[in-house]
Amino acid sequence: KALQMLSKRGNDPIRVMVIVSAYVEVPEVVAAIVHHPDKLVRQSCHVSSVSTCIDLRNLFISNQTCFPKIIEQCSEGWVNNIIVTGCNPSKQKGKDERISFLRTLNPSCSIIEVVGNNYVDKDSIEEICAVDAFSESTLPISRHLTAPGWYSLKYKPNPPFIPITYLTVSFSGDLCKARFMSHLKSLHQKEGRVYVDRLMMSGSIFYVGGRTKFSDDNNLYTLECTPRSEAISLNIFNKPLPPGSKNCFVFTGYQITEEQVKQWLQGCAPKPPVKKENYTKFSLSAKEKELLKMQASAEKLPEGWFYNGSHYVSMMDGKKMEHPLLMILFRSLSTRRTRKLSCLTNE
Repeated sequence: KALQMLSKRGNDPIRVMVIVSAYVEVPEVVAAIVHHPDKLVRQSCHVSSVSTCIDLRNLFISNQTCFPKIIEQCSEGWVNNIIVTGCNPSKQKGKDERISFLRTLNPSCSIIEVVGNNYVDKDSIEEICAVDAFSESTLPISRHLTAPGWYSLKYKPNPPFIPITYLTVSFSGDLCKARFMSHLKSLHQKEGRVYVDRLMMSGSIFYVGGRTKFSDDNNLYTLECTPRSEAISLNIFNKPLPPGSKNCFVFTGYQITEEQVKQWLQGCAPKPPVKKENYTKFSLSAKEKELLKMQASAEKLPEGWFYNGSHYVSMMDGKKMEHPLLMILFRSLSTRRTRKLSCLTNE
């Protein structure tokens, strides 16, 4: 019905952009469109152009190894444009070598560099939305050489050379925004060391995405983070959610475990409130006790008390080693400290 309604608009081409997650090969996606089970969709749609978006900071999993499926997602014949992000003008080290590497993978495609504010110019938009770029006469030969049998659904892509783990975690509690952002930055520092050391460590997190609320904010936020590039996108989510919806995150990585992810999220939770402790005379340090004794000795003795040189004596209460006003001074100090602690806890 949607296609029939769109067809009434006339000869204006209707463009639908299909965004595919990582670690999926282009022939699988194209074959799914070409052989769509709905006949009307299959006859009304065709692939106009294919673009791959790559962050140069996430190109290599180590100094000598690309991330899984990146080479396949740049294959000649399948990809018309490679959109390159992460081109920070202040950090040009290794940029030219990496772009040259991408050109080697696919000499016939266009390299579109996105610098700074992540906006694509008008000319690049026209290349990305080209109507017949995928149908150029020279490309089908390359497609059949790189993925033989794809059109007849006989092509079976190889699995990633390392096992990619996807974990989804739902939880009801809110997170502390400051601690959460700090933990995301610590992920970047950890993954940076992995890259420099040319190691592929178990438990490496490649991507974090989802939605959450923070304890100091009533808004719901969506998050996307790639630790290798320290790219963090945090935006307010304004659409209504079904009742009972929980905070949710998806973690992608190498041999990550549910226990590891939950422990990481627990570190982002707000700190529990400080437990109020009742002050006793045993809570005082030796220095504080001496100060209280000096303060008490400067006070006038209550009526009926006198000091005989070694003890404080009263005809009604007997004798004591401590000044009779010492306990009153301690109670006053205890009250002041309890009020101060309550104020700090409320803040």
